[in-house]
Amino acid sequence: TWQVEGNPGEGTTISGGLLTVYPDESASSLTIRATSVDNDLVSGVSTVDVTATEPNPFYQIVLDKTAHIFPAADEGYGAQEELTVGITSVSNQPTGTLTIDHAGEKDAFVLSKDNVESLAVGGTGSFTVKPAPGLSPGTYTATVTVSGDHDLSASLGVSFTVNPAAQPTVSGISVETQPATLAYTEGDTLDLTGLTAKITYSDRSEKTVGYTG
Repeated sequence: TWQVEGNPGEGTTISGGLLTVYPDESASSLTIRATSVDNDLVSGVSTVDVTATEPNPFYQIVLDKTAHIFPAADEGYGAQEELTVGITSVSNQPTGTLTIDHAGEKDAFVLSKDNVESLAVGGTGSFTVKPAPGLSPGTYTATVTVSGDHDLSASLGVSFTVNPAAQPTVSGISVETQPATLAYTEGDTLDLTGLTAKITYSDRSEKTVGYTG
């Protein structure tokens, strides 16, 4: 049987002669005892020196979203809801300042900031993005990228569609002005000169039109 003697760290174990040293092990050396399974009076010990080593620097960030399609809106739309994007560092070193930029149809989207202060190990940050106001009908796309030193980079694709404004339909027609001639005898030609009518539309707008002959 195998045993690590003394006060090793909680995660330091030995099994089948294989010693696993916990990363946060505080002891500078470990005493390993092997005892015969046939005779527990027969045993031997060995001392293992524990040397701490610094891990190789590792840099990586992730976004909590990789793509987003904003709800479509009709031409003349109002303010659109912004999207909050979270950034998490999975690096084992501080990231340094991160830059936020977008490519593609970048004028179609508005970012809340263009940089994020350095994230600590396991640290988080965020920014928002939303469609720009006053866009013409069409579909707009862009790629938002968060980047930094040590080849740090993570991207998010966004898309937004503007539909043409719906055309109003006619909801009513009424006579505004009667034509000049209202009385006829048999054989007279119909004369609608002076006739005007008011057209009412589904959006409650109105237009007056006259007879043009």
